[in-house]
Amino acid sequence: MIRQLKVAYDTAVKAHATAMVTLKAMLVHAPASLRAAMAGKTQITLARHCAALTTELLDSPTAR
Repeated sequence: MIRQLKVAYDTAVKAHATAMVTLKAMLVHAPASLRAAMAGKTQITLARHCAALTTELLDSPTAR
């Protein structure tokens, strides 16, 4: 039973690390205003801030 908990924990840690790497990599290509808003945030506040973002109506592929 403890081994299963350890495997589940290790999997969750890897998923968390992968998600944070992906999020930070995506911020590299984000608009400067968004990058500035995200600068200096901890991982938790960064994730919360990104989760609170909303999308606008996108009319074309180049819309921001």
